[in-house]
Amino acid sequence: MKTITFTALSITLAAFLLSNVSTIKSSAMVLTIFNEEPVLPPEPFEYTFDFPNYLFNLEADTLGYTPGGIDSLNLSTITDDGATLGRVLFYDKKLSALENISCGTCHIQSFSFADGLDLSEGVNALTKRNSMHLNDLAWTNHDGFTWDLEHTDLVDMISIPLTDENEIGADLETLILKLSITDYYPSLFANAFGDSEVTEERIISALSQFILSINSLNSTLDQTIIADAELSDLQKEGRDIFASACGSCHVQGNHFGFTFEEGENPIEIFPFFFSNGLEEGEDLGSGEWNEHLSHLFKVPTLRNIALTGPYMHDGRFETLEEVIDHYSDGVVENEWSGLFIPFDGFQFESSEKEALLAFLQSFTDESMLENPKWSNPFDIKSMDQNSLQSSIKIVPNPSRDFARIEFSNPLNKQVNIYVTTMDGKRITSASNFENSYGVDISNYLPGTYVVQIEIGRQRSTQKLVVY
Repeated sequence: MKTITFTALSITLAAFLLSNVSTIKSSAMVLTIFNEEPVLPPEPFEYTFDFPNYLFNLEADTLGYTPGGIDSLNLSTITDDGATLGRVLFYDKKLSALENISCGTCHIQSFSFADGLDLSEGVNALTKRNSMHLNDLAWTNHDGFTWDLEHTDLVDMISIPLTDENEIGADLETLILKLSITDYYPSLFANAFGDSEVTEERIISALSQFILSINSLNSTLDQTIIADAELSDLQKEGRDIFASACGSCHVQGNHFGFTFEEGENPIEIFPFFFSNGLEEGEDLGSGEWNEHLSHLFKVPTLRNIALTGPYMHDGRFETLEEVIDHYSDGVVENEWSGLFIPFDGFQFESSEKEALLAFLQSFTDESMLENPKWSNPFDIKSMDQNSLQSSIKIVPNPSRDFARIEFSNPLNKQVNIYVTTMDGKRITSASNFENSYGVDISNYLPGTYVVQIEIGRQRSTQKLVVY
């Protein structure tokens, strides 16, 4: 991200004519400017990947979060050039009617492609439901892609928000013309599809390839298998609790099923629909398209679940702790929930809640959040940070009294170091010409802080946990 300070009001007003300039951010009139064109690597990132065999072959109790009926067929539709085009389309505000939002506005990489809000801000009003995270859609419960599961095709999942007046609001005929005359799209379409023709089918195909490539297969849970390591004792305890209390409905891949016979056509309920004992509101969920399925909603993947709050279709729970409390003693019994949840909840002890939370956090893949192949190619900051990002290390982390921030600075350039709270309040700032910096955190309150390193135009951030 590049910042430029203007002192003349006339220059500032002229700058607003640029299509990708954000709002003024301070009395100093600092503007945040994004590239008009995407910055892409000379060779495309590798988006194709082989599915790990251990998720096909493990015994049922090996992971706790059990693999079940995994179908990786969708992976065969991904190409590197197709997903590259999809990445550009995903973040390009030109797709929206007012050129002010993109798919990436409501699906943010740092939230595992959710957005951290209970309901998202649409063009005219709040969206009806919580924005779902997009990781691992290629293989986890992928037969339904929305909370109410009315649409079982990824094409529909992309087309609906793309054309919805309160979301992207694109007119497809206009969009096709717009992309056809945009300098950088003809070559991207040609690389992906063999020629430069822009069509609705190709737009959606490219977007689907990008989305299907997003995976969290480098989580702590995965690494215990890859590196032949073990979970902590607390996580192992949580694994056992999860397997017995949660594993019936939450598995990796397809769930077990039974057929709901009432109505004109039989419908297979699981792996797709469930009521988890929430107090029922006005949202009928699947009942909006089938009266016999009222208040049933999708069972989403729990991969990266620690990053995707707030939780449930309406974002009613802010934290995972609240979710666990709900299943423990907040369940409201209904005709569906009693099949798998005790009528008065699971009644977890406080130590069991702590263990269960620790196990759920092992589903997190931190590397996914900073992988440049899924980042915004129009954001200069996202390109500048890549080489610096991998060199930053904070030790120890978590820390109590003192932490050392280490980074690569082979040319001994000036390094600016900032520590801020999660809401942006600056706590510490310093500069040096070295490759590390020690920070006294003895007066910091326990919590999570953001460390930002600047070396020339390179910027990067890491989280520091103080306990």
